[in-house]
Amino acid sequence: MDGVADLVGLSGLVREGIKLLRGCELSVDGSSFRMGVFSAIPMVKITENYPLSGTEASNMRRDLRFGSCRGSLSVTPEGLPQLRMRWEEPYRGEGVDVFALVPGAGGREELHVTSSVTATRHPPDALKSYNTAYRS
Repeated sequence: MDGVADLVGLSGLVREGIKLLRGCELSVDGSSFRMGVFSAIPMVKITENYPLSGTEASNMRRDLRFGSCRGSLSVTPEGLPQLRMRWEEPYRGEGVDVFALVPGAGGREELHVTSSVTATRHPPDALKSYNTAYRS
C-alpha cells in the first residue's frame, strides 16, 4: 500500500490509519452494491454504494480529502464485479477495483481485490500508475 500512499500523497496520519484496516465486506440488495472497508477501530469504516444499474454514484474520497469520488459498478467479461472510480484535484485520478472469491485455506473462500490507480503528480500533467492486490 505504500506505493498507492506515495502516489496520492497521503499524510502520515492517514498512512498509519491504513495499517489498521482489517478487511473488506461486500453486500448486494435489490438495487445497490455496497463495499465497506473496516478497521481495528470500529468507528473507522469507509462505505461506498453503487447502483446495480451501472449508473454513476458519488462517494467520499478514499484518501479522506474533501470532494467526492464518482464511480460505477460493472461486470468484467469473466463475470466479476468491477468498480471504476474517478476523483478531482488534489491528486486527480482514476481507479479500478475487481473483486473475486477464490479458494482459501481450510476450504474457506477468500475475497481478493485487485486495484489499479492512476493519479496526477506534480507537475500536474505527469501521471503515475500503481497496481496492487490484497486479500480480505
